[in-house]
Amino acid sequence: MIKIMKQVHGIPMITVWYATDKIEEQGMICYKESHKPIGDAIEFITLISDLTEEPDEIRKHFTSNLRNQINRAYKDGCTFEIIGKEALTDTDVDEFVSFFEEFWKSKDSKLENPESLSSELKQYNELGTLVFSKGIVDGKTCIYHTYLCDGEYARLLHSASLYRCIDGDEAVAHRQIIGRANRMLHYEDMLYFKKLGYKYYDWGGAGKEEEVASITKFKESFGGEETILYESNLCVGIKAHMVNGLSGLKNKLKG
Repeated sequence: MIKIMKQVHGIPMITVWYATDKIEEQGMICYKESHKPIGDAIEFITLISDLTEEPDEIRKHFTSNLRNQINRAYKDGCTFEIIGKEALTDTDVDEFVSFFEEFWKSKDSKLENPESLSSELKQYNELGTLVFSKGIVDGKTCIYHTYLCDGEYARLLHSASLYRCIDGDEAVAHRQIIGRANRMLHYEDMLYFKKLGYKYYDWGGAGKEEEVASITKFKESFGGEETILYESNLCVGIKAHMVNGLSGLKNKLKG
């Protein structure tokens, strides 16, 4: 279980990952991917890859096309870097947030409240629960993955690449290389967590909505098992109920 807290309007806002039961604290409590329903919970569908298997067995769950693309990424000379929780610094977080802002710009959109994201990631990092990985193509970092880790689960938080920023005559080929490097990076991440004794690689959701169908299909190519977990927001304590009644704080709660 992972837990972080911040104060909003004098009320503790607590985010809890992978809970098996209610926690004792009072405040606005956001349960993320709980193992059983807590309060008025909704189902959260994700994909889980088993890291207790041997590497060859893990690869057997991949589609043949995925295995081929990973092999080509190595031949392309793609490399990677994994920054473990012992080495990750606030500077690394700032660099990722800047990269993530560029990622959103490349989609003709904007990252909302990057300061809040930076603060949250740094809080997770203070707990020693954050891991970053980078995919490197032609000596440049083109891909970032971020993970929330509790020693048993490695949960994918962000996966971002800047392939849309590439122009010119070789843009299509270079974008394809980045796509292969991204697949390779997921596989190397899985091996990294396996070596550390983690049991589960959580793909961070498997939405059925049309707008995320292609992302879910990508995740499914790695052969994870569809798993139902639960999410809920609870208002606990008199003060939390009073403030929530005045401000609708519960509806604004975000993990």
